[in-house]
Amino acid sequence: MKQLVAFDLDGTLAESKQPLAPDMAAALAGLLTVAEVAVISGGDWPQFEKQVASRLPANADLTRLWLMPTTGTKLYVHDGKGWACRYAELFDEQQKREILAAFEASLAATGFAPEDIWGERIEDRGSQITFSALGQEAPIHAKEVWDPDFAKRRIIQADLLSRLPGLAINMGGATSIDVTRAGVDKGYGLKKLAEASGIALDAMLFIGDAIFPGGKDYPAKEIGLDTVRVRDPQETLAIDPDATIDVAPSTPAASAADAPPEQIGPYRLLEPLGEGGFGVVYRAEQRGKVRRTVALKIIKKGMDSDEVLARFDAEKNALSLMNHPNIARVIDSGQTDAGQPYFVMEYVDGTPITTYCQKERLTLKERLQLFQQVCRGVQHAHSKAVVH
Repeated sequence: MKQLVAFDLDGTLAESKQPLAPDMAAALAGLLTVAEVAVISGGDWPQFEKQVASRLPANADLTRLWLMPTTGTKLYVHDGKGWACRYAELFDEQQKREILAAFEASLAATGFAPEDIWGERIEDRGSQITFSALGQEAPIHAKEVWDPDFAKRRIIQADLLSRLPGLAINMGGATSIDVTRAGVDKGYGLKKLAEASGIALDAMLFIGDAIFPGGKDYPAKEIGLDTVRVRDPQETLAIDPDATIDVAPSTPAASAADAPPEQIGPYRLLEPLGEGGFGVVYRAEQRGKVRRTVALKIIKKGMDSDEVLARFDAEKNALSLMNHPNIARVIDSGQTDAGQPYFVMEYVDGTPITTYCQKERLTLKERLQLFQQVCRGVQHAHSKAVVH
């Protein structure tokens, strides 16, 4: 039984730097009646107050809410009368000057200078210095298209790591990079929360939109928390709160009970390949008249709300429309004995395209030729009215 549900903020509970929508605020108030809730993000307290604290309905039990600005280096709690800062870990003035100088040098070296900027690009949050490529007041539509695949920020991040040894450089929201003390990330913040709240890490669940290697939410997974990855606030709302808090702690007995079956129909599961908000993809072996390695995607236990089932079915149907050499085909679908839907696709054994290009030292022309193949696959999807 989970005692606390922790959330990322931007991209998970709200759009970038936007206040909670009324339905999300109501959902959090409802969750607070059955569990402790924490929100951890790179923004400072004024941003938290604007986006979260001031948006919750009057019936929300704020004494059960833990707000963790600047990646958990600050903690705010409510005593029934008002919000108070329990702790704050701050940079000294010399460290701040070095970080600001490194940002300026890195931007000049990498050349990522957008034409339009809205507000200040660098913000001193006390325990965290944050760079926002398009400025603090940039509109959402501009943020969404500037660096959707994190490619630009990975280059800036790598440059900053060489200039600021001993500090942590993490990608934040849609366009930001956060600099904190070494070791400070959401894993660090959640450990601090466990100390402050007395709630063990295995009694927590974390929900975020960037639970992947290098993502701002991945450290929560690295420290062993059970996690749910979502694409956006709409997917967060689709999560069944009862299923969320009923997830058992990660004890050996609970893990065995919740583990997927070793065999699903003619498919023997071999190893997990990845997971999203509601599904897990496994490498599997098909047995019987046809023997081959396949990729099998199955809905997670407890994530089978009507909305999630509809999305899963829509994904399967969209993929089934595809018939192109650059797109893996759907070859089967069904349900487990426990009623969990799944579908099966061709398994493609390979490396990420960027890793392949670097390893093979491809020329610019060769990289563009490879990228053309990707574009042909995307164009085929578009011709089937599928846009991801």
